[in-house]
Amino acid sequence: MQSAGFLQVSCDTLTPSTDGLWIDSRNTANTYRLCELVETERTLSGLEIARAFTAYQHFELCRRLCRRVTADTDLVCLPNITSLYQDDDVPAHERDHLFEAVCAGLAGLAETYSIRILISTPAENDLVDELATLADRELCVQSTPFGCYFEGDDHETMMYPTRGGWQTTIPYWVELFGAVDETRLVETAYETEFAGVA
Repeated sequence: MQSAGFLQVSCDTLTPSTDGLWIDSRNTANTYRLCELVETERTLSGLEIARAFTAYQHFELCRRLCRRVTADTDLVCLPNITSLYQDDDVPAHERDHLFEAVCAGLAGLAETYSIRILISTPAENDLVDELATLADRELCVQSTPFGCYFEGDDHETMMYPTRGGWQTTIPYWVELFGAVDETRLVETAYETEFAGVA
């Protein structure tokens, strides 16, 4: 795959007509995994991926991105957006200038086009604050044995698909049936345990 090309993402929101652009950092884009997640490879036909290996390449791809997005673009994905700018070979004054320009470009895209822009950061750092001003929704993600756990103001992962079924969580059952009244639970256990004992 050419480093100057692009690819599409978020398989649950992709349709065969989706036009998406993905600027990759740290080899996050796994095309084999993306193909496993979709029903047909045609779903990925509108997705273009570009890979950056340095902050300077990432900046240049973001600059080109602003010219590539059209009214038909449905999704823009930038995983690990801050990671390359944290490398030791990027002087602080250049890092700040480059990253501010990237954020301004993304803000301009969000304002000009009605598109979803998905951004991820590998960890908290001083560049994340700049991104927080752009975001209208934030999710935290943690890796679990069953898959990724997402948590945000209006979302929490409560089910994980497994072979032949689903792995559920306690919050799932609380939402479905409500919380247990602990006092009544103890009373019921006591009555059951000592029923018929005189």
